[in-house]
Amino acid sequence: MKRLFFLFVIIATSQFSFSQFNQEIVRKEIENYIRFLASDSLEGRRTGERGNNTAANFISLKFEQLKLEPIGDDKTYFQHFEIVSGIQTADGNVCFATTPKGKISYQLDSTFRPLGFSGDTSVSGELVFCGYGISSPQFNYDDYTGIDVTGKIVVVLRYNPPTDSTNQKEFQRLSALYRKAQVAKDKGAVGIIYVTGPLDDEIPKLLRLRYSNDEGTTSIAAISMKWTAVDSLLQLSGKSLRDVQKEINTNKKPSSFALKNISLNITSRLTKIKAKSQNAIGLLRSNDEKLKDEYIVIGAHFDHLGYGGEGSGSVKPDTVAIHNGADDNASGTAGMLALAESFASQKDKLKRSIIFMGFSGEEEGLLGSAYYTNHPLIPLEKTTTMLNMDMIGRLKNKELIVYGTGTSPSFDSLLNVWNSDSSFTLKKTKDGFGPSDQSSFYAKDMPVLFFFTNLHDDYHTPYDDADKINFDGEAKVLNYVYNIANALQSQTEKPTFTRVTTTESQQMTGDRRGFRASLA
Repeated sequence: MKRLFFLFVIIATSQFSFSQFNQEIVRKEIENYIRFLASDSLEGRRTGERGNNTAANFISLKFEQLKLEPIGDDKTYFQHFEIVSGIQTADGNVCFATTPKGKISYQLDSTFRPLGFSGDTSVSGELVFCGYGISSPQFNYDDYTGIDVTGKIVVVLRYNPPTDSTNQKEFQRLSALYRKAQVAKDKGAVGIIYVTGPLDDEIPKLLRLRYSNDEGTTSIAAISMKWTAVDSLLQLSGKSLRDVQKEINTNKKPSSFALKNISLNITSRLTKIKAKSQNAIGLLRSNDEKLKDEYIVIGAHFDHLGYGGEGSGSVKPDTVAIHNGADDNASGTAGMLALAESFASQKDKLKRSIIFMGFSGEEEGLLGSAYYTNHPLIPLEKTTTMLNMDMIGRLKNKELIVYGTGTSPSFDSLLNVWNSDSSFTLKKTKDGFGPSDQSSFYAKDMPVLFFFTNLHDDYHTPYDDADKINFDGEAKVLNYVYNIANALQSQTEKPTFTRVTTTESQQMTGDRRGFRASLA
């Protein structure tokens, strides 16, 4: 029944076939694709959830209609991989303090709670208060100055101290919870306690237990405690958490100290919840005797944020609502399908073979593309180029951002040749690393190009809907990508790979999000 449903959807959204790239036809196709992929019925396409699987099935059936070759698991269009979809506490979580006035036991989910990246470990050590837990010599601020935390457990405030506007963005980056855990570990600590200070929230609260595939797991114990519990320990050393936080915020200087004769025992036990997801992959094999065993990858991720919420990546984490992700990245997925149809209609003219890929898990940290490059279905040494499309549906003022222009010496001129009519104002970034799936391929020494029409106010919110897509603009972008892909598949010589050096690497234009390292 599901299969018939998807076939109906594909037929309904594929009324047009073209023997050459036709922007008018493509414009109608991508609108149908995007409206389906970004509909409420797909519930935001979160990795590992029903709507994401629905999107994968839609892509695979489109590949089947186009008679692409299935090269995935068991000769299907799917390449399955496992993800961590959530986390929960297991039996055995313990936290207690030893003080001059006796033992103080804390209750799980009432006074303390492990964080999702905490190590599965038992530790004990003296307590040291280390301000906001930030160490930044660059900005002459270090909460660890003059403090030895080797073998000890540090207590740190959430967020960051007030600073001037020029440094605020950097301090916010340094205030990430996982970053603070890594700093504490590097300084020799065996555990870290996070506390939301009274100046940030009068109501004592614990951090939610969540897991992020972006972060992974640290080896030290990491827990959250209510500020009232931490304050009671500071009081035993003649300190007040409120006063100390106020002092740091006012003076903009660290105020760190050891808690005299106070130690803590922490046992952190967590269980990761596993789920399955899948990439959707189809091969258009060339018949050319010389070049058919060389491959180009054209890809786009189809996952998004589901219903949002804390830890989802939504910029409105307090709002639980369907994040349809029309631009991010139904637009790129629709573009990938449109290009697959265009090239499939001209299969007899192909020189190189083309692999079309829909990636899952991009929003979780490039998981799908990283899995493919670590478990390639076609040997990577036979793959000549990877073209990626992510957020290509909001073209404005002709501005098109392209990453990876320095990953092959031929790319810059290639981009210019096909923009000779100045259809776009190109903003080029040489580096192949950047905030999307091409990074996984560039990390394997492959030339890459990533096309992106920049951020907008609806990015990672529930308001990224199909009605806001510039369909005519996306059709123009796809015409451009088609011409570049066609040139790459037909030219005699394959692109030469170049590793972009640090000095050549440019600031990420339109900083979509910090580059997120993928997990193997």
